[in-house]
Amino acid sequence: MKNISRLLIILLSASFILSSCEDEDVLGFPDFTVPVILLATNVTGDFDWSDLSNSTYSFTLGEENFDGAADGHKFYVGRSGTVSTLQDVTLFITYDGETSVLQTLQGSELPTTVSVTAAEATSLTGADISMLSKGDGFLITYEYNIDSNNSGNIVNVGTPGADYCGGFTNEGEFCSLNIPVSGTALSVATSQAEADTVLRAGATDSVTVAFSNPLASLVAEPAITAANGTLTELSRSASAIIFSYTAASGFTGADTINVGAASIVAATGNIDAIAASSITVAVDDTAPTYGWEFGAFSVSDTTATLGIALSEALAPLALDSATVSVTSASFDNVTDAFLSVSGRTGTI
Repeated sequence: MKNISRLLIILLSASFILSSCEDEDVLGFPDFTVPVILLATNVTGDFDWSDLSNSTYSFTLGEENFDGAADGHKFYVGRSGTVSTLQDVTLFITYDGETSVLQTLQGSELPTTVSVTAAEATSLTGADISMLSKGDGFLITYEYNIDSNNSGNIVNVGTPGADYCGGFTNEGEFCSLNIPVSGTALSVATSQAEADTVLRAGATDSVTVAFSNPLASLVAEPAITAANGTLTELSRSASAIIFSYTAASGFTGADTINVGAASIVAATGNIDAIAASSITVAVDDTAPTYGWEFGAFSVSDTTATLGIALSEALAPLALDSATVSVTSASFDNVTDAFLSVSGRTGTI
């Protein structure tokens, strides 16, 4: 009887074990899939409102399949075992609620540079480039297919959700990319080459008018004039014009160089404007005179010193080599006077 009892116990146990295995098979737990992560690095550019026709946004699209390579993700360096392989990726671009395919790439084509111009982006999303305004933006998203664990089972993976985004952006993990429509306010800066220099009538100095936006984006070049002199263009670049300013003969006083109101227009048709600006140039048509400053006269041993003073200060450029030469029939060793820093006084 004891043997029969033991046999029954063994048979019941085996039956329980078999039924448990069947239950586990019915649950069908999914196989673990080693991830493939898309990377976006070397992201450059935006859509410049003032130069939309030449604006390009680009980035390097790559992928990480966690194969344990030294350049792999920091949490997977050195791992071994099964990996998954990227099959293809489809990039989408969205503007104002409209989405279109930007590009489809095979996994074998990565890494590669993806570029899109403002004209292409608006065309793909059914918009017109004239609709763009500063502060607008385009959104790039994607979905991709992977060979899960290299098993031949192709799995579609959508754009990662919020639980993934931002976790490892320092390593280039790609959730989505925003292309901003940027733009800077127009500004004009006017400067004189020798600031604070007093020009004589007929003398010249150069004046630079610099623009924060390319000259090509100006609706029209602003009027640039001198009230009491002439301006002759010397040269120009994409963002500045250099003039030679010549003071009018016989003019004395503060001359004003005016730069008229300026504006730029982008493909939007909107205009950015800036008010007129000006700089002042000092012009003097009166020749300087000099006089003896007898109060500065002094004698030390056999040397006599006599002060002189000009009626006005010389310009800094003239001061560097300015001396007053004196000749005398009665005294030997007369030393020329060098003007002081103020450009007006000296001693001999």
